[in-house]
Amino acid sequence: MGLLDGTGMEKRRYIRVPSHFPVRYYSVEDTSGMENPYESMSDNISVGGMMFFAEKQFRINELLRLEFKLEIRERTINFSVFGRVVWTDEVEMGRLYNTGVEFQNLSQQQKDELGLFVKKSLEEKKKLQEKQKL
Repeated sequence: MGLLDGTGMEKRRYIRVPSHFPVRYYSVEDTSGMENPYESMSDNISVGGMMFFAEKQFRINELLRLEFKLEIRERTINFSVFGRVVWTDEVEMGRLYNTGVEFQNLSQQQKDELGLFVKKSLEEKKKLQEKQKL
């Protein structure tokens, strides 16, 4: 699901890259979620937000706590951030929802690390495409 402008081009501020890694999440409005967070997988990520598969449909503007790890420059970086739900789409009736969130509290260091992750992912994709041409 993309946000398109009148020309059919995406109107996002940040480049998204496909990425599949575990995500733990819960609504900050539901304090019981802190003790038993949901676990799922991401689908894509950018410096500005991410899309993941949720077992529950959250309301637009609902604030979630997200925890995930990324491999960046041969290091594992732990992220624990807030994300505001900007869209949701039911994939499997009553069981699975694509959920798009916009990050709310990234430090400059986290933004830089996510930027490196996106850049590395794009470089790897380009190398793979060039290799397939041979």
